Amino acid sequence: MVLIGGTPSSGTTMLADIIDSSYFSACGPEVNIFSNKKLYTWDNFKKKPFSRSVALSFYRSFNKTHLKKLYSYGMNREDYLKLVENSEDTAAFCKGFEDKYLALRGKESDGVVFEKTPENVDVIQEFLDTDKGNYFVFVIRHPEYMIRSFRNRNISRFKSILTWYTLALMHIKYANNKRVIFVKYEDLVVRPFKIVSDILNKVQTRHSVTPEEVENAYKNNNYRKLFALKLGTWKNQDVGKVRNGNSGEVPKDVIEDLSALRNYRLKNSFSDYFNLPTTTLNDALQALGYELSGSDKLTKFKTPYSLGDFMFLFKKGIHAVIEKGKSFPVLLSFIYPLAKK
Repeated sequence: MVLIGGTPSSGTTMLADIIDSSYFSACGPEVNIFSNKKLYTWDNFKKKPFSRSVALSFYRSFNKTHLKKLYSYGMNREDYLKLVENSEDTAAFCKGFEDKYLALRGKESDGVVFEKTPENVDVIQEFLDTDKGNYFVFVIRHPEYMIRSFRNRNISRFKSILTWYTLALMHIKYANNKRVIFVKYEDLVVRPFKIVSDILNKVQTRHSVTPEEVENAYKNNNYRKLFALKLGTWKNQDVGKVRNGNSGEVPKDVIEDLSALRNYRLKNSFSDYFNLPTTTLNDALQALGYELSGSDKLTKFKTPYSLGDFMFLFKKGIHAVIEKGKSFPVLLSFIYPLAKK
């Protein structure tokens, strides 16, 4: 099995559309089962299959199963509970989930299922440790365009920037892991079918597929046309077509915010909670090969921090403290996680 995750609004849905198109691979709608850290402590999860874990992304509080999405996988609440009950561990649950979905979609029985949820990045290590044959596909996009997309979804400037930054740090953390496949949005829109054929041929050895075969299948993928959710703010609304969303003007305040934040890092308590490196935004940008279009001159970080941001992060911090039995400094780091270098 393979998980897909990364920075939101960064092409993961388009990647899923293309991956789903081969005769031996399937990728359904986001279901958030596998992004939940509780899934990987099986004995506890089996007792509480609807438990949830605190999410790393700043725009989301928790990772938990989307029960209403299970129908796309041929399951309802009772089927889900039965699969949990009949599985002896997390690996058996993943295998049962994969087998059931391959059969539902009429794919090859020895094929591979991909599950795409951006928040899957929260569980990279846990998922890889579940089975030596598991892979993870990590997608990332230039921060200016990812944040612009978030802003179009009415997500605050503060939460948008922190979401990209923390997930970039996760990208750096796993940069040398051979079972994590990294995909830049900027490369994906230029050579999508070569990238996908390389992924499909790497994560399994039972089948082989060419870029041309992937492209032809993608143009006729009626399943994803019906079931893949496309947000109204996205430029690419069509399955079967690839469009580059990194065009047009980026709001001036997005560029200014990122430029001002370049010399900031995460507070130690927050980094320790999610086991993230303490790399500054500037170093993260350099590591990923991204350049900002703003001035190199460091200015004061003036991103609005609203009452809504405070209340959201305060509540999330409370749950984080309870979940791991942490102390007051962790709560403070969730409320405002930034510190100067």
